Amino acid sequence: MAFNDIVRRGPLSLTAAAALTQGYLVKLDTSAKAALAGSGDVPLGVVSETVASGDTVSVEPCEGVVKLVASAAISIGDYVCATTGGKVAKEDAPITHANTPTAFTIGQAITAATTDGDAVFVASLR
Repeated sequence: MAFNDIVRRGPLSLTAAAALTQGYLVKLDTSAKAALAGSGDVPLGVVSETVASGDTVSVEPCEGVVKLVASAAISIGDYVCATTGGKVAKEDAPITHANTPTAFTIGQAITAATTDGDAVFVASLR
């Protein structure tokens, strides 16, 4: 197989390391399973559907505009990153870099969230 044959866009099919909920961020664990991303992690993508542990899960790479789950209030224009439990937070909440993108930045909020569990649309910077 040539290298170009393995380059693809779109959802990845992975095994869920635990129960996963649509809109939450995931990373690869050491067994190559989808696990919730946490503070300081650079997520692989966002869960497309709610699944049980051990099920196959569709993970969309963080490209374009993605709908994510906020952990707290986020304003339009805030840079966001992964935080505990696969949610997103204003980047200066867990990292203290104000509004400067870092390697951990997922993107910039184009809608606002007022509380934990709200949906927020994020324009990816990747």
